[in-house]
Amino acid sequence: MKYFILLVIISLTLIGCSNTLTGIDEDTYEELKDFMETYNEVADRNEFKLDKLTEEKIEDFKKMDDGDGYKLTLDEGGKDATTLRYNVRCIFDKDKNIIGYESFGMGNPKNIDMDGAVKFSDKGIQNGYAIAEALNLNMNTFDMFYGKLMDDREEFIYKENDYEVIMKANGNIGSISFEFLKTN
Repeated sequence: MKYFILLVIISLTLIGCSNTLTGIDEDTYEELKDFMETYNEVADRNEFKLDKLTEEKIEDFKKMDDGDGYKLTLDEGGKDATTLRYNVRCIFDKDKNIIGYESFGMGNPKNIDMDGAVKFSDKGIQNGYAIAEALNLNMNTFDMFYGKLMDDREEFIYKENDYEVIMKANGNIGSISFEFLKTN
């Protein structure tokens, strides 16, 4: 009986230590879980067959460069025909409350357009669209700003549904990023 109890205690300790999400409160955990479920529903409908977000893929919290918060990588991947690398992240404040989401994709240098620039990463673009849809943003508005981003290759910022959406593109290296930051 003592060995059984000891085994249960050790098992529970190991399970608790292996959870990357240790340190966030239950409400934050539920918010992240809800986002991941909604994102996965969007990913299932996406023609590019985006990878699903699962807790097994989540990496450890990484301190942001400015030291004021954390980023948690929910998914990342490597090379395919249009993408050198991509990621989907959740952004937290210093108290580990969710303050937003982001996606990034860098184009594959072997995928060049007629002007000699690296084409944009399809996964980076589609992950941005999937996050926008998962956050219930107006997809027509998002698409309009994305069109401007592709035309002008400048940064675009707009606000909708309690989010500030920041779109950036670098046409020389085919990188594209989307940030969705809570405004309240």
